[in-house]
Amino acid sequence: MEVAKTGGYKVFTGHQLSDIGSMGLPTEKGAIVKYLTNSYQGIGKKTAEEVVGAFGERVFETFESSPDLVAEVCPRRSQKLLEGWKVDVARRRMVGDGEATK
Repeated sequence: MEVAKTGGYKVFTGHQLSDIGSMGLPTEKGAIVKYLTNSYQGIGKKTAEEVVGAFGERVFETFESSPDLVAEVCPRRSQKLLEGWKVDVARRRMVGDGEATK
């Protein structure tokens, strides 16, 4: 497993460099809770508050590098959260790649 320092974070990635800091994701706890409840299907305020309470502003880094920790914090909704993350990050990378080639 490769370890990369990107955007001030240490992100563990097996296949692709993940610069979480440059993806335009919210960085404040309250904004992250709102983002998760509005953008990730099946995720309510309680679940969002649980993961943000556990991981703080590094919640997206945790989704990327330590999904097993997400399952420990919210076992009933971790699969939904991580599925939402995969869709979200794939969309953001596609948009980023498109902008880079213009």
